Amino acid sequence: MVDDVRTYIADAALYIVPLRIGGGSRLKILEAMSMQKPIVSTTVGAEGLEVRDKHDILIADSPQEFCNTILKALKDKALCDKIAQN
Repeated sequence: MVDDVRTYIADAALYIVPLRIGGGSRLKILEAMSMQKPIVSTTVGAEGLEVRDKHDILIADSPQEFCNTILKALKDKALCDKIAQN
């Protein structure tokens, strides 16, 4: 059990939400956004949130696209900084 997830989020370079099936609220994405972390998610993972791909969050749905987006984000600090600030 984790008492406070913020320590782990703070240490992360990127917040990854690979949901392909699901429902309910997206509190984990909102937590990461509040800590100004860049996020890579699927369309399902960001469902219900008013976010725009490549502006507030990075969206990728196929496994290959998801991996490529993560790698691109890790290599592109300017992109990550922009997503985190937005």
